[in-house]
Amino acid sequence: MIGIDIAKIDRFKGIKEADFKHWRNFFSKNEWKYCFSKPRVDEHLAAIFSIKESVMKAVGDYLVGRFDLISVEHDEQGRPEVFIEGKLGIVNVSVSHESGLVVTVAITI
Repeated sequence: MIGIDIAKIDRFKGIKEADFKHWRNFFSKNEWKYCFSKPRVDEHLAAIFSIKESVMKAVGDYLVGRFDLISVEHDEQGRPEVFIEGKLGIVNVSVSHESGLVVTVAITI
């Protein structure tokens, strides 16, 4: 299956690292730290959020709305790797940023 999502980067503008308690249902602590280690925090938050949305759409079923079951990490080249309930290799994702938007595609393997 394939899932696609698009997110406005501005939606994540102005979020501060101390705001984690308001976003902890959507991001893990590691994802949060990763995003705040980057110069464009808003772009990275939008990308991870959109990745999770596209994964939910690709996998469907029990995963819909369960941001807590999906985690996004990055390999040595900076490519996102998706873990579902701690397992890698269930989906592949692609991310693109352009004109204030993030678009993601997830494909189940």
